[in-house]
Amino acid sequence: MAEIKWKDRKRIIFGLPWTFTKYSLTEDRLFISTGLLSTKEDEVRLYRIMDLSLERKLWQRLFGLGTIKCCSADKTLGDFEIKNIKDSKNVKEMISELVEEERSRKRVSSREYISHDMDDDDDDDDVDTNRSNFPCIIVSRTSGEVVNEKDPQLVLLQLIICCYDPETDRQGYEDTGNIIEAIMQHFKRKPVFGEAFKVGYPRKWELSDDDMDFYYWGIVNLICETPNTLKNEEVEALI
Repeated sequence: MAEIKWKDRKRIIFGLPWTFTKYSLTEDRLFISTGLLSTKEDEVRLYRIMDLSLERKLWQRLFGLGTIKCCSADKTLGDFEIKNIKDSKNVKEMISELVEEERSRKRVSSREYISHDMDDDDDDDDVDTNRSNFPCIIVSRTSGEVVNEKDPQLVLLQLIICCYDPETDRQGYEDTGNIIEAIMQHFKRKPVFGEAFKVGYPRKWELSDDDMDFYYWGIVNLICETPNTLKNEEVEALI
């Protein structure tokens, strides 16, 4: 069996590997496995990958994640993404080097794939759609209080969670609840936000049961302590 050069899972918020999408890489192939009870495994030979790009949205950067977009000439898999993985920049470079080695070994020229590059029908399903921007978390600093000059400043932060789901099974409602639970568990283990805010108690959350045209919302309220000498610009930079 070929040596595994790299493997990881698609991750959710906070970088938690709580999904059933697994990626693995050998010197000549990339494997994508999905599902729990009913599983599916796709593979693409590396010499068929024509181009790689790295996308890191704000929420991904916060949790050390990234998505590698692969332009492929594989007739079955087509263009695909390696979503929400750790150390994405180094993984992209690793794949790029292996692709070049395989194409050189097989004497594959980019000219073999010109027709694929000119095919406008292979669009990413999520690009320029509502789905591509979700799930997302909006951080809002809503109010603050300084009781006296010796005590730290108390700041109320709101984490607004939004999921999008056009289906009728209300999975977006469950997804929002799962993200809220992950946030609560995260701050239970590590009660620090932005490397400067100490997250105190109480910690409250709300989950809206009113889905607005496939959008599902939830809110986590955090009371945080900050040094009262912290400048406003520094707070904005942390958020």
